[in-house]
Amino acid sequence: MVEAFRQVRATLRAAHRALEDRPLLIVLLAAGATVSVALILGSYAGWPHVLHIAYERHSWGWLAVCFAGEVIAYGGYVLTVRDMARVDDGKELELSASVQTVVAGFGVFAATRASGGFAVDYWAFREAGASPKEATRRVLGLTFLEYVVLSTGALIASALLYFDLD
Repeated sequence: MVEAFRQVRATLRAAHRALEDRPLLIVLLAAGATVSVALILGSYAGWPHVLHIAYERHSWGWLAVCFAGEVIAYGGYVLTVRDMARVDDGKELELSASVQTVVAGFGVFAATRASGGFAVDYWAFREAGASPKEATRRVLGLTFLEYVVLSTGALIASALLYFDLD
């Protein structure tokens, strides 16, 4: 039993090492999995119904609004991470480092749920010269700001749904 576990672990490590040097393959596999799930869900829901919803007049407009909102949110988060590094005379985080932190943080967030993104933020603050204690404080402050924005949006959406204003 122990030997079988070791063999599985060795196989997984070898697969991890093989994929680690091929980020494009990982992205393509993730995209393939996403498309596969979309096709399965579309088949389950029924294609006529799915296509009717997709081609309604307002669907594409809302998609554009969502995309614009996402771009604005990323930009705001990039600037927030950069400014959080400078709080209380902290060292400045370069704009490119802030962009990389945000993109990596959201990727890790998607893969590991909430904890992974915070680890990326902590690492970025440490790389910018913050002590472990300062980096932790900055991550906690950033997390607080993040959840204030998210909870306010959720509250407004809940109120709109409750009062049938959606």
